[in-house]
Formats: sequence, structure tokens, C-alpha cells
Amino acid sequence: MDMTVGVLARMVGLSVATRPAWIRWIGPDELNALEAATGVSGVSIQSMTLQAYDTRALGLQPISHRLDPAFPFGALPRSRFCPRCLRATQGRWQLGWRLGWSFLCVEHRCLLVDVCPNCGKHQRRQQNYSRTPTPTKCACGCDLIGVRSQTLGDEHPFVEAQRVVSEIIAGEVATFGIFATMHTSAREALTQIRSIANRVLNYASIHGLEAVQPSELTDGLRADVIAGKPSQARHTLNDSAPARAVDTAIGVSAALSILRLPDVSRAGVSARWIVDGQNADTGPAELRSCGRDGALSAAIAIEARRPALGPELQLRYRAAVTMPCAPDIDLPRVSSIAASLPSVLWREWSDRLLLDVRRTLAMRRTLSCATLLVGSTVKPVAAARLLGEVITPNALNHRLWVLQGSAYWLPMCAALIRLSDYLDANGALIDYGRRRRLDYSTLLRNDAWQQMRRSDGSQLRIRSVAAARSYLVAELGGSARRDTQDVVSVAAFEKALTSDLRTTLAVRAQTFLFEQGIDEPVSWHPPLGLLKDLALPQPKMTRVGTHAQQTQCAG
Repeated sequence: MDMTVGVLARMVGLSVATRPAWIRWIGPDELNALEAATGVSGVSIQSMTLQAYDTRALGLQPISHRLDPAFPFGALPRSRFCPRCLRATQGRWQLGWRLGWSFLCVEHRCLLVDVCPNCGKHQRRQQNYSRTPTPTKCACGCDLIGVRSQTLGDEHPFVEAQRVVSEIIAGEVATFGIFATMHTSAREALTQIRSIANRVLNYASIHGLEAVQPSELTDGLRADVIAGKPSQARHTLNDSAPARAVDTAIGVSAALSILRLPDVSRAGVSARWIVDGQNADTGPAELRSCGRDGALSAAIAIEARRPALGPELQLRYRAAVTMPCAPDIDLPRVSSIAASLPSVLWREWSDRLLLDVRRTLAMRRTLSCATLLVGSTVKPVAAARLLGEVITPNALNHRLWVLQGSAYWLPMCAALIRLSDYLDANGALIDYGRRRRLDYSTLLRNDAWQQMRRSDGSQLRIRSVAAARSYLVAELGGSARRDTQDVVSVAAFEKALTSDLRTTLAVRAQTFLFEQGIDEPVSWHPPLGLLKDLALPQPKMTRVGTHAQQTQCAG
């Protein structure tokens, strides 16, 4: 019609702001005016704005209708373009080119162009109302339909990646690969793709685009297209789309190659090259961002990093379960779990976990401390202190590494995670925090012990009252002495106990609790059914007599 955009906008009642809202959304008054002036339905007009992609490929804030900056990649403040499409349509600019998720023209199998090759400027950043538009030309006069773009083959991974992303946006759900067993909305799926794509581009900012795997991603690309690295190391949670179409294509394609796998375990193995090549000085440490990242992409990153993690971090990030996650248990919750946990882990559990590690009191203490590290940020020494233990960081760290050296470390780690979750959700029948604070001076007096011995006809020596008392304290409080001589004497005492004397001592322990006003069983342990389906074989019963029988019954 040979008129400026400003004249046309005023005729149909549209705003003439520099960055008009009608690119994103048209209000009721403007919509009615446009509908009356053009004869086009309001529904059709709204479909010509970015609102058509709201909640699927971008987000609009409910009241202001501004773009939601937290939507992954979302919309660009400009438009990429396909020169061949501009030629075929005499200058029609597609709405989808404004999406951060658009990097390739599927029809012409070419990467979208980011800037005018003549002036180096992005296109359609703001509306010019004083000029009669020439849609096929840049403001500098460059003919955009003649711009050279990178053409690809039908089977190139970029082409398939753009198809997959477009299908997610159109269908509003993701159903491929790792998403097949869950109903995943478009936004959630794009969040996971964004996180992994950003990790890929962080890797590329160090090593270059050509180092990204799989290697066929850069097959056939011209040297000038992949020249240079991504402009800056990208944080995992960076929601802004990459500056270049080729960066987006490589990041998204590599992410999809990982997410096409059926589970977190295999996806983590496939992503291992990304975390192995990270540099914490130039980009995000992959674990640091997991607490605020999407659950799936965080799990994949943790699984990818797992072989390089020490025992403490494997416990904190729950690396031995199907869906690892970042620590989220604060100190009050850790203290609550500690109150449900003995200082020395229950023998019934220790026997099942310490299969190729010596079942010493020190290692049983370490298991209890390790349970408090699961999913938490509390320091190991602080965890030990909550259990009434005093230990140096080096000694505790050494013992944790001994546990990790077990051939059964992963199922052991998974068992401790289940135990922590069980105690967090259900607590225990015994308040071990209170038991650790009890005064046991009246637990077993000498005269009471002498009477027990005479009734039992036992050959135990008179001075074994100290061992008997230590034995009962351990049974009640879930703790044990550290003195080597005391440990040996208690072990010898327990081995020599008859079943009748053991029962008599249990009655005395129960009476002591009643005297303290405590209505709890003498001893307890969480159900061993929690260990079901873990790769933990049944331990060999090296003990004889009552304890082995009790262990089997508890199971």
C-alpha cells in the first residue's frame, strides 16, 4: 500500500511504541479495532502474536503480558531468518523465527541466519514507524534473500533435533527416550534440554564446538560456521537462548542425544564427557547448580560425575539411587534423624552391609555417621557430634573411603539412603538422643548382678559386672566404649552369656527404662525389608547361639 508502518498502525488502532506489545499480545480494544478494520477474526489475529506459543515455547506474565525471563530460552528480542523462505514468500517473516528454540529451517535444511552479513546487526529488534517497509532488506540496504546460509543433509542431527523440539512445542508434551515413561509437559522437557545444552556449551566454551560429542554434529559444517567458541561460559540455569543459531543447534542436538536414552544411568554415562571436561574457573561446577536445576537433568549430571565423587559426596547427592539429587536436608532434619539413630549402627544392619569390611565398632559408627550425610549439607564431624561421637575429620574421611572400597559400596550406599529416608519419614521406636543423655549409674548394681549370676549358675567371674554393665549400656543406648580392653571384655562376656541370663538382663534393662519414665522397647531396628532387591547377599553366620538366631528372626 506504499505507506509507513506508523500510518497503518494508527489507522487500525495499534500502539506505536518502539517495542510494541502487539508483537507478543494484543489487548481487547486493539483486537476489536483490528478485527473491524481487517475483517480477520480475533482468534486468527492472536495466533499471529507470540501468545500462540505461551506456556509451550515461551512464557507471558499474566498481567503485564511481558515475556517471562525464567522460561527456558523463550523468545528472542530479535528475529533469525531463512533467506530461502524470504525469497519464496516475497519477504514474509515467520513468527517461529523469534523463538529461542528455532535454529534451523526444516523445509530448506539450512541453519537460520543470525545477523545481516553486511552491517552485522540483528534483524527486527524494534519497530520503525517512519519507513515504508521492505521486508526482504536490512535497514542498511543489504538484500537478505541472497545471504548465504549453511545447508545440511536430510539426515543431519540438527534437522532431527529441530523436528523433535518443534514436535514438543506443538504437542505440549515430550514422549521420546527418557520421557517415555512419564507425562512431561513441554516447558518441563525444554527445561531439561536447556540445562544439558548449557552444560554442552560450557564445555564448548573451553574446548570449541568441534570437540562436542557425538562428533557427527559438526560433520559437513563450514569452518566459518563453527569458528570461534560460544561467547561466554553459560551457566546451567541461563534461560536466555544462545546468541548464535549454530550454538543452539549444537547444544540442543547434543542434549537430545543424551535424553533419547531410556534411563538416568545410561544418560549419565553418555554425558560423562561433558563433566569430565568442565573447568570450574570458566563455568559452572556441574554439581553446584543441581540444587536449582530440573530434577532429571540434575540426576543425569550427578550420575555422570559419580565415578569421580568421593564417598561423602556420593551420599550427599544420593548417587547410588535411580534419581540422584542435590542435598536438601537442613540441620534440624539431620538432628531429628540423629535422634532416631544409634551411635553404633544396629548389628542386624551392620551384618548385612559390612560384607567384605571388618565389622568393627569403628566401622559401625561410620555407618551411622554416613546415614546422616545422606542428602544433607552437614559436615561429617558435625554429623558425628550429633551422635555423641568425637572424631577428627581425617579419621572419619579415612573410614568413609574404607567403606567405598567395598565391592558392595553402591548397594551399601543405596541401603543407607533408604535408611535415612525411612527414619526421616517414620522416626524410630526409640529416642536414641535421649538414651545417649541418660545416667546409667543405677542400671546394674553389684548386688543385683551377683544375684543374677547365682540364679543362672553361670561360671562368669565376679568382676564381669563391668562388662555386664557396658553390655547393657550398649543395648540401651546404641553406643559402645572405645577402650580396647573394655571392647574385648564385653565381646567375651557376650559370647559366654547363656540365653537365660541374657533374658534376665533384658528384663533389668526394661525395668530401668520404666524407672526413668520411658515407655520404649529395650532394643529395636528398622525393618530389614528395606534392603530387599539390593545386591547385598546374605552374610555368612559366623556366630553361633542366641545372637545369630535373633538376627535371623529380626529379618
